[in-house]
Amino acid sequence: MIPTRTLLVLLAACGPSVSYTPFRAAPSPRVVPADAVEVFAITPPCPFVELGLVDAAQGYASTAATMAAMRARVGRHGADGLLMIDHHHRRLHRDGGVAYRAIAIVQQCN
Repeated sequence: MIPTRTLLVLLAACGPSVSYTPFRAAPSPRVVPADAVEVFAITPPCPFVELGLVDAAQGYASTAATMAAMRARVGRHGADGLLMIDHHHRRLHRDGGVAYRAIAIVQQCN
């Protein structure tokens, strides 16, 4: 039997890994719920401010879980959008999976 602590560490290692590099703080301090963070594949229709760079490694997690983790991470920094700029398969990495890169944004719609 695997000890509970070891099992939790192993399960956590299978989830997505998300890093955030800030460019600037959000224009107004706030936390945006993950489900309110929009994901864009093309430039959003409203002007926006770039807050930071987001990198995620999917690993053994699902795409939905990876996107949810990215949305939650940027929402904590006040972003209300993710502008996807790159994704690729990590063929040379031991766990394969997909890597994502996005810009965390705050939309300035009227």
